[in-house]
Amino acid sequence: MRQMADTVLDFEKLSDADRAKIEDRIRETLGDDPVEYQAVAPVLQQKFKKMSYWDLAMIWFGANIIIATWAVGALATTVFGLDPVGAIISIAIGNLMGSLMLAATSAMGRNGNPQPMFSIPIFGYKGAKIPNFLLCFTTLGWTTANTVLSSLAIFALIKIFAPSAGSVVKVMIVLAITAVCVLVASNKFIVARNVEKYAAYLMMAFLVVLSYFCIKDTNWAGAASEFTGQNSFSYIMMFLSAAGAIGIGYIGTWSPYGADYARYVNMEKWDRQKKVFWWSLAGGFAVSTWMECVGALFAYMYKTFDPALHVVKTIPSFAIPALIIMIAGALATVVLNYLSVGVQLKALGVKVGRRACTWIVSIIVFILALYSVLFTDISHTYHAFLVALLIWVVPWVVMQIMDYYIITKGNYSVLALYGIEKIYPDYDWRGLGTLIAGFIFSGAFAYAGNMKLFGVIPLYSPIMEKYFYCGDISYFVGGVVTFILYWFLKVKPNNEMLKDNMPVGG
Repeated sequence: MRQMADTVLDFEKLSDADRAKIEDRIRETLGDDPVEYQAVAPVLQQKFKKMSYWDLAMIWFGANIIIATWAVGALATTVFGLDPVGAIISIAIGNLMGSLMLAATSAMGRNGNPQPMFSIPIFGYKGAKIPNFLLCFTTLGWTTANTVLSSLAIFALIKIFAPSAGSVVKVMIVLAITAVCVLVASNKFIVARNVEKYAAYLMMAFLVVLSYFCIKDTNWAGAASEFTGQNSFSYIMMFLSAAGAIGIGYIGTWSPYGADYARYVNMEKWDRQKKVFWWSLAGGFAVSTWMECVGALFAYMYKTFDPALHVVKTIPSFAIPALIIMIAGALATVVLNYLSVGVQLKALGVKVGRRACTWIVSIIVFILALYSVLFTDISHTYHAFLVALLIWVVPWVVMQIMDYYIITKGNYSVLALYGIEKIYPDYDWRGLGTLIAGFIFSGAFAYAGNMKLFGVIPLYSPIMEKYFYCGDISYFVGGVVTFILYWFLKVKPNNEMLKDNMPVGG
């Protein structure tokens, strides 16, 4: 079995019975559950690879046709101060780059492994726990963001009937949302998928109507904010900052989950892998660009970040059903995030069952969401969160793509990724050193607003504040530095090993 499992090419020759034996062996080692969407074990058997290209595209479409996408688009004209035309162009460019990242990692699901496992050849068996630990915090952040925005939408709905509603109501809303999501996430994945599926269709119809009002009522000759438009350089910096935070920072940061869902598509023929790439790209780019442009234009018109207020002000008579549709889609996405955290915790070796994992995550999310709703400026907090994601996700994704498409060309030992066969070191310092360097250079060119974590740690670089008009190009600098370092530390030294068809280890 070992010889047959060593490479993807040999692995393709295995029968489903042999694949089942490999799955069982890995699950026994992991203490994992039978095949389900929160499992970290590989999906090898053909009978479980039943997801179509359309299903995959709709996962990314449905997961992002939500309030959070709308809200991040609003940052283009509120926080970054762009004019309508500049905002749309910046959003489109950023989303194209981010969607390319998502498509590349989705196609990596060909092997049947979830995304966190691809960190092992780069960082080593123990070293991979570092980026996978950060991945857990990323998912917790997105779960919190969707919970917060859902809470604000429900609060806006309640305010229509009870204008005097205040903080106590907000606390009750956050608690109710958390409870509902925990109940759904603790049971069947298909429930969340069905809610998200039908909410997505309703949201699409709703967006067509709203898009009409955007196009009709926007002042297309409107200017950028006074700060952004003070000179050409300041405008360029805000344009690039918006492209990074809104495009890459949103759809691009779905990349750490690409293979998690795409592994359920049969990609054993190489042409199918290409189709997964293009369908993922199309699904991610279409919905994120559309939603974010709507958010940016409404924010420019009404000078407010909150999507719920955009709806109430645009079509008051339709506000109630519109908000209900928005809330349903957002809650379904929260449930998907709960499931993703389960994969990441298990990749870290945490021995918890599905329900226990869901409850642990829900408590953390409840505390973070409650604090955000009651005590923070949501738009600036959201901006800071997106920039923080760029600092670590871009270097990590660059390294994963280089390792998969350049070094190994997708030929991984299934058993080696799970430590049953040992061909990687515990720590690969070339990978870890490159990641740390990527963090440092990203942070040196980052700006997430004049905010300080815990009132002490600055979330901005003095370099950007002093010389770059408070812009953020962390994603560009971090990505380039990571590519160059990883090329010379890992790719180039392994060229001879690849020529000899040897497995790439430490």
